[in-house]
Amino acid sequence: MIRAACCSALLCLAFATPARADGLPIFAGGDGGSMLEAPPPLTPAPPPPWEAPPPANPWSGLTVGTDMFGVAASGRGARGGFGGDAFVGYYKELDNRIVIGAQGSVGYLPGLYNCGPRGYDFGMAQVNVGYDMGRVMPYVTFGAGLARPTNAINGAPVGFAALNDMAIGSQPTSSITMVGAGVNYAVTDNLVVGVEVNTVQMHGGFGPGLVPQPGMP
Repeated sequence: MIRAACCSALLCLAFATPARADGLPIFAGGDGGSMLEAPPPLTPAPPPPWEAPPPANPWSGLTVGTDMFGVAASGRGARGGFGGDAFVGYYKELDNRIVIGAQGSVGYLPGLYNCGPRGYDFGMAQVNVGYDMGRVMPYVTFGAGLARPTNAINGAPVGFAALNDMAIGSQPTSSITMVGAGVNYAVTDNLVVGVEVNTVQMHGGFGPGLVPQPGMP
């Protein structure tokens, strides 16, 4: 009787499943620790660095505007007057800071002497080459166009009356060429003022010589 009881106890010990102190089973080939590791915490990706937008360039893009000017002459039969033009152009700045532009304008040039026409309606195409120095841009300009004498009083409205006269006027036209230089200042990114000195040569001959007219703004 005593021997049988001892055998029964030994069998129970042989088939019992070993257990860890924390109550979890131990698997062959490891202690089970890899199954209990927590995943690494998720860290949010840093936001992309903020980049300021590039500054606006006052020397590139479409430009429209008007010029107003006055002239005076001295000597017998001399007179002065006021004129102006309306223009539209497009300018592009290259990587080396050179600015190239094309511009078209129509307007009115006052005559200088009583013996000639009161003034001239004109249309002109210009090419301008400048250098970007920040808010300041010096440039040179070249132009060619047509002019027609008119007795209109200072060509009002500036530009539109001249364009109409150049298209259907009865007076003969003469070709004109222009060369000059100037400097522009960008008051804001959308407002530019400037000063230009140029000379206009008339070809085909009528009346006294034309007066210089302003170029790009």
